[in-house]
Amino acid sequence: MIKNNIRKLRRSQDLSQQKLAEILGVKQGLISKWELGKEAPAEENVNDMADYFGVSPAYVLGKS
Repeated sequence: MIKNNIRKLRRSQDLSQQKLAEILGVKQGLISKWELGKEAPAEENVNDMADYFGVSPAYVLGKS
């Protein structure tokens, strides 16, 4: 699931939600919503996470 993948990727780099939010240019609360499954990230955010973590957007979305 996307929420688990985001959390796993973030923790693999020992990043706080706040630090990932700063990297992506979003608010920490939005990262929390993604990880709780309350909101899905926008395509731009998925692509930014994929680039940062060196994975495919499909991986971030839980499709691979």
